[in-house]
Amino acid sequence: MKIFYICIFSLIAAPLFGQNIVFHDPSSKLPQTIQVQGTIVGISKGYCGVFCTGGVIKVELDKKIEGYTDSFVYLVTACLSMDVKTKTVVNVTATQLTGDETECYYESISNHFDSKGTPFYKLSESETRKINSVK
Repeated sequence: MKIFYICIFSLIAAPLFGQNIVFHDPSSKLPQTIQVQGTIVGISKGYCGVFCTGGVIKVELDKKIEGYTDSFVYLVTACLSMDVKTKTVVNVTATQLTGDETECYYESISNHFDSKGTPFYKLSESETRKINSVK
């Protein structure tokens, strides 16, 4: 019976541990809230249903963000639709991901991007819905 549980856990959890999530620490000099305008260049799908995992989208910025020097931003999403594709243009508001969040999609995150130390931001459910509704 233990082997069965380990196999099931491995199948479910294996995609979650692809790359590290970089959280903002209390001394972060990056903006608390950012307006992200750009194009999705990569998607690490999450899942909402019986199990809950946040996904990550990598966005190439079209517009520079004051106080943010990277040309990409990594956004943890809340129940991102499976229909969302790369090359989707987004305009959303994101806040720092600190690791203190309690929502299931921020506690367990599916990520295969190496941000090279750049801390991740998060989208609320309402901001994620803005991406879900883009056609």
